[in-house]
Amino acid sequence: MSRLTATDAMFAYADSPTTPMNMGSVQFLRLPTEDVDAWFETLRSFLVERVSQVPRLSQRLVVDALGLPSWAPVDDIDFDYHIRRTRVRGGSERELARKLGRLQHIPFDFERPLFMFYLIEGLEDGRVVLLHKYHHALADGKTAVRLVDLFSDEGAPWPTGEEEPFDPPGWLRRNVGGVVEDGKRLLQTAGALAGASRALVKTDSRDMLLKLARRPVTHLNGPLSEERQFVSRCWPVEPLHRVRKALGLTFNDIGLVLFGGALRRYLDELDALPDRSLICNVPVAVAGSGSGGNSVLSMWVPLGTDIADPQERAAFVQREAIASKAFLQSVVTASAVGSGMRMPSLMVRAMALPLSSGTLAKLNPPPGNVALSNVPTPATPIHVAGALVESNHGMPMLLQGQAVGGTFTSYAGQVVTGLICCARAVPEPERILDYMLEEQKMLEQRLFATKPRRRSARRVGKGSSPA
Repeated sequence: MSRLTATDAMFAYADSPTTPMNMGSVQFLRLPTEDVDAWFETLRSFLVERVSQVPRLSQRLVVDALGLPSWAPVDDIDFDYHIRRTRVRGGSERELARKLGRLQHIPFDFERPLFMFYLIEGLEDGRVVLLHKYHHALADGKTAVRLVDLFSDEGAPWPTGEEEPFDPPGWLRRNVGGVVEDGKRLLQTAGALAGASRALVKTDSRDMLLKLARRPVTHLNGPLSEERQFVSRCWPVEPLHRVRKALGLTFNDIGLVLFGGALRRYLDELDALPDRSLICNVPVAVAGSGSGGNSVLSMWVPLGTDIADPQERAAFVQREAIASKAFLQSVVTASAVGSGMRMPSLMVRAMALPLSSGTLAKLNPPPGNVALSNVPTPATPIHVAGALVESNHGMPMLLQGQAVGGTFTSYAGQVVTGLICCARAVPEPERILDYMLEEQKMLEQRLFATKPRRRSARRVGKGSSPA
């Protein structure tokens, strides 16, 4: 019997009609043939074969008397349900953004395995889009990237032996065993909390807690509607590397710098820019991440949206990111939190409630105003059933009180970005991504623009003209 860790269970408990805990990736494909019908059959056979390699994709969630969720096998997967074709009306970028938002927002049926594939046709440029969609209880960002690799022609086989075999329990073991398991988790949690408390006392946690307490609340941090949009952009990565190296930044840091600058401009145009800096929720992988399920925690980094100068903002974000990493690492080390994080069911349910409750989000928004994740993707182009993947964009989920969630990474020599947004709170979200590129260009001009030669001043006499 494979019970969910606390983090996996939290995403299962938090799932709701307004905040389905869905994530995945969006791939823009160039097909090897004009016969889309024939290629779709090739794609379907390819996906079916690869799904069979991952035990978790052949399982569904079941719960015991205490409501503790576990994984159980599915006898027969209906692949006609899990692999679908759809079209974009009109084929425009705006219509695609709405289509992807609607598909991302459709809740999973917990009686079935928690994955979907959608082939989206009808784009104006002749390409198609393949949406990989998973429930967050099944995968974190790093696991989703491993699944992207698996579902590619170049991908390595899925490792065996990573997941516990399912052992169907009897009634007594299923229900009484759940009570015993909750007791064990309570003891583990007590030890983890004691360690975290010691770390908070020893480290300079007051500064971090004060920043979170003083975070601004904007229109991005209210209850979410059920409308979503997903937008994406890509551009050459080499100029970005040149900028970040000149500033001494990591790839993740430069992403936060560009994101902060873009949000500053976007909110300023809406007359909604707060006086204090927005804080970004940044997922961080911990030990064991990528082996299935969730091995991820969060750090919170101020974005410097109250700083006009881009170079000053870059230096600010770098300092804040270093401080946030050190704070998180001290807490993780002291509390021994990792991929096996376990908590009793009542505590997990309490933690899940703010993620999906619009009322609680209105009363007390989450620590991060927005979210941005960075998980490495393939450095060279990949193919899916013979089709070239021109770009691959991560699709995150949204939490209540957090209307913007983004991904920032690189793929095959390109910067690739994606934003999932509450459509009501974030009109024209593509502007944020466009402004990120403009922020990069502004830094390029600041750092590398050729300075004009100084000419010695000379007086121009009356009636003469300057040389």
